[in-house]
Amino acid sequence: MINATTKHPTGQRAGTLATLVHMNTSSSVSSVQTHDQPFLHQFRRTKRRAAGAHVGNVSVDLLPNSSRLLQEMKLEKISTTSSSSASSARIVGAPVAPLLPSAGEVRVLIVGEAPGPRGADKSGVPFFGDAAGKHLYVALRKLGAVALSQSVDEMKWDGALLRSAGFNPIATQISLTNAFNCCPTDDGRKFRAPTRDELGGEPNTTRLRQEIDALRTRGLTGIVTLGKVATRTMQAVVAEYYADAIPVYSLPHPSAQGLLSMAPERGRGARMADLQAAWMEQCMRAIRAAGFEESVTTGKGS
Repeated sequence: MINATTKHPTGQRAGTLATLVHMNTSSSVSSVQTHDQPFLHQFRRTKRRAAGAHVGNVSVDLLPNSSRLLQEMKLEKISTTSSSSASSARIVGAPVAPLLPSAGEVRVLIVGEAPGPRGADKSGVPFFGDAAGKHLYVALRKLGAVALSQSVDEMKWDGALLRSAGFNPIATQISLTNAFNCCPTDDGRKFRAPTRDELGGEPNTTRLRQEIDALRTRGLTGIVTLGKVATRTMQAVVAEYYADAIPVYSLPHPSAQGLLSMAPERGRGARMADLQAAWMEQCMRAIRAAGFEESVTTGKGS
């Protein structure tokens, strides 16, 4: 589901366009709904309700193979919480700078929640090595928005290993950043979600404004957010400081829990691989809608 939210210059809400995107790429829009409820993707609901699940404003039956899907999610979680890299054990916690082209236009800003402990915290590049970031980079490479050696596909998706191997994503027309630019932790080992005070505090808000201001001088036309935290943070900044002049396109987070929220759109018997593929299609559509021009990058993707 892609939510494009804009507001009138007076500050009144113009509406939220929710576009249901299916795997059929021959049609850009399958159906359109207008709703005001936030996009909910709480994993706990699927465990509490045996007869049905509620996602957004739609009540649906649980997938008949939901136990298999949940098992896939557990296996994915296990694989992302164990790493052979010794340097992955401790969180660095240093600010992760945005990834952006060295020159030329930057039309789309893509925003996640925060650097992951085994991904961007170690690689120093937003989403690079994060478990959820793998699907994003696949989509960006397909789109031609990021150039990356194909040999990266043979590597373990781990920030420290990718950095030590010398992999360096090259962005075109897009910038990658996070709502909070440090991996949040209290003890240097355990990751936690960024707090509302951290996200909405003056230092973080100032940083986001500086990033947006710099990109506006390079042709910024839209923002794509991944997950509720990034969406809430960027919508607040855009509303307060830019009179909602920059459209914000929201997507589910590419984590297992976020992908599960897409299950009603995928029909019955969905597999995790199907949900990942559907999310990547949605991601590419949102980036195009935000202003990315594929014709400019034809032949540049890996």
